[in-house]
Amino acid sequence: MALLTFKNVAKRYLYDYVIKDFNLEVGYSEVVRLEGPNGSGKTTLLKLAAGIERPSEGEVLIEELPPWHLESKRKMGVVMHNNMTYAELTVRENLEFFASLYGVNLDEAMRLSKEVGLDKRMEQRAGELSFGWRKRLELVRALMHNPKLILLDEPFVGLDTPGKEALLKLLREALRKGSTVVYTAPVGSEGRVSEEEKVVRLV
Repeated sequence: MALLTFKNVAKRYLYDYVIKDFNLEVGYSEVVRLEGPNGSGKTTLLKLAAGIERPSEGEVLIEELPPWHLESKRKMGVVMHNNMTYAELTVRENLEFFASLYGVNLDEAMRLSKEVGLDKRMEQRAGELSFGWRKRLELVRALMHNPKLILLDEPFVGLDTPGKEALLKLLREALRKGSTVVYTAPVGSEGRVSEEEKVVRLV
């Protein structure tokens, strides 16, 4: 059984198809890179996998359930372009809130934060963080509950070298624990999560 499955998936807005007849099975502990130019449907596929949007046709499954099902949501860690942490809360307050939401101990969030240097910014408001530090916070928020499936929208875009290294450190640790990673990337962009990753090219 696959962890993530797209079966004959199509997504349209009014009469325009962004995705049509898309099929993909993603197994456990795999890394899949969805690569394509702007407008090819990369982010749309990620939103469908995360249950943020629903397909116009076909079926998306996390194991045997749709991605908007509560049990599916608990298995995911999602980082999109829009921040899901709260700008007016401090880093610590955000981590406390999401640990409570996920029903997990705050210790793991604090450990991950220390791994990427975020522990020095605990009392800073999230909205005051630079792009790279806010991305680190989003990653810790997405990984603190040890998700089976990690969904990332262009995770390397806008990050400097230390930011990319921090991202890779967290993701490779998650992979060692058995997580699956699906992420999007522009055509020809640098940065790989894994040398063994599967590349799915969209046109």
